[in-house]
Amino acid sequence: MAGDMTINTEDDFIALVRKSEIDAKNNPRAYNRKLFVYALFGYGIILLMLVLLLGLVGGLIGTAFFSAGIFILLLKTKIIIPLVLAAWVLMKALWVKMSPPEGMKLNRRDHPELFKEIDQLRRELNSLKIHEVILDDQLNAGVVQHPRLGILGWHKNTLILGYQLLLTMDPEQMRSILAHEFGHLSGNHSRFSGWIYRVRTSWLKVMQACDESDSWGGRMTRAFFNWYAPNFEAYSFALARNNEYEADAIAAKLTSPAIAGSALVNVYATAPFIEQKYWASFYQKADEYETPPFSPFLGLEKFLVDNALGEEELRDRIDLAMKEETHYSNTHPSLKDRMSALAIDATTPEPCINHSAKVWLGDRHHEIVALLDKEWLENNQESWKQRYNYVSDGRQSLAAFSKKMPEVLSDKELWKYAYLTYEFETHSAALPLFMLYQNRNPKDPESAMFVGSILIEQSDDSGLSFLKQAQESSELIRDAANLGYDFLIEQGRDEEAETWWQEATQKYEYFEKIFEEAREFRPLDEYKAPELPDEALRKLTDALSGENKVKEAWVSQKELSDDVGVSAFIVVFSVKFFTLSPEKIEKRLQDALNLEGYWAFICDTDSDRIQLVDKVVANSKKLL
Repeated sequence: MAGDMTINTEDDFIALVRKSEIDAKNNPRAYNRKLFVYALFGYGIILLMLVLLLGLVGGLIGTAFFSAGIFILLLKTKIIIPLVLAAWVLMKALWVKMSPPEGMKLNRRDHPELFKEIDQLRRELNSLKIHEVILDDQLNAGVVQHPRLGILGWHKNTLILGYQLLLTMDPEQMRSILAHEFGHLSGNHSRFSGWIYRVRTSWLKVMQACDESDSWGGRMTRAFFNWYAPNFEAYSFALARNNEYEADAIAAKLTSPAIAGSALVNVYATAPFIEQKYWASFYQKADEYETPPFSPFLGLEKFLVDNALGEEELRDRIDLAMKEETHYSNTHPSLKDRMSALAIDATTPEPCINHSAKVWLGDRHHEIVALLDKEWLENNQESWKQRYNYVSDGRQSLAAFSKKMPEVLSDKELWKYAYLTYEFETHSAALPLFMLYQNRNPKDPESAMFVGSILIEQSDDSGLSFLKQAQESSELIRDAANLGYDFLIEQGRDEEAETWWQEATQKYEYFEKIFEEAREFRPLDEYKAPELPDEALRKLTDALSGENKVKEAWVSQKELSDDVGVSAFIVVFSVKFFTLSPEKIEKRLQDALNLEGYWAFICDTDSDRIQLVDKVVANSKKLL
């Protein structure tokens, strides 16, 4: 098969992507044929499972109908129980639940201008039907295809409009954005490309749903889709990236290259501006006010009117975005490559006077803003209050620390003093405090992260060595790698940046290997009595005691190949009486406990894991 390999690392993924690009370039027809067969293979597996399920169920019904004697024999010998269970497992495997997108539903009656635009775009593009339009509070837009029947499909197409995006785009620019999204579903687009685009998205969703499922069915399909979906994603990458260029071309054709380009530039320049200048400032007000001093989205609209990006700042942001290179981490090309494909320069867009929220949401615009504000306040009022209390207490502690010499403070006090200074005063004022802590604890990655980031802010590349040290922490490696990479790129040291990124990637992949080891529990693994604090054991015992079907329980700790700051524990429990759905107990326990490390809960009636159960129980601490 085209991508017949196991993808364990980013290098494996990139290797298969590059192969797909070479195949697509050298022989497009052969590449498309391979991709077609690859796509059908996934559906073939599902069809095979369906046939097995129908065969089992049909066989049982047929036996009962045509031969009562044989059916009674099956009941007496209990052979029918594993057959029924097998049918149940197959059904669960096919019924993978996927959550539909959430947001405020918009209707044709209240928003005629919006739906007029949608209808016109669908006609011009011969696009698939949009079943639902929803509004959320994001700075984004897209079409989501939600499979009503899980793996079996029957998609519901939902257009998601982000209110923040509507505020930053005029109707022509938004038309271009929607034309791009509809282009992926268009009949004018290559039908094969559109089909592969939808299949690609579907398989990734199925893989995610299987990963999140603890049911027998989910476990049964997980291994296959964890192999198949990444391989299909990688081999279809060349076509998916080309789809983005084609969708841009469709957007340019339905509006103009200049409008399509200005919409793209606006997204790349405005999104970080809003995040850095508005939302960061808004959240900082929790430091001073017990409740928000004004409504967030009403305030955002006013902010964009009063603080339009100046031409010089906008130009700087565009230039920064144009420096970014296309990467294999995303099928979307870089802004530079997208503008090149449209054959236009990244010019500074005109200020948005008549934004799309005002035009498309119509008379209900202000009512919708009020609803978004109300929902935001309901979801965030508790965390806002917590922040206010935290800042008040922190400032009192900071005042007390400032009266003492840092050298006389304990490590715990010094760390708190440094962090509070970093948060409530200035980063440069916190640097000597973090440096003092680092000198006392030279192997500590967290203080190295603070020292490195502050030095980088000051354009001091000695911070890179501290960021390198911070990468020894699995929790810090992403941020440390990104900070160092961005710093080197901004300085024009592209080769150093690439080397830095590759080294960080190798380190991250090593961590991921250990994490993957921690997530999987197998009979061949080594287990031991758990090293858990008394509080954790108490919480675990209480949760198990609260399950009235649980009879006995044991907890064990998996021995990992390296200590990277993560632990893995497994709990085996027995039930007082037979249950068809032990995975529901497993899920309740998983959801109820918020303990550090990776945890698995399995019932001792799980016939697929009997060897694992025996080994865990033999090397465990009994809880019940």
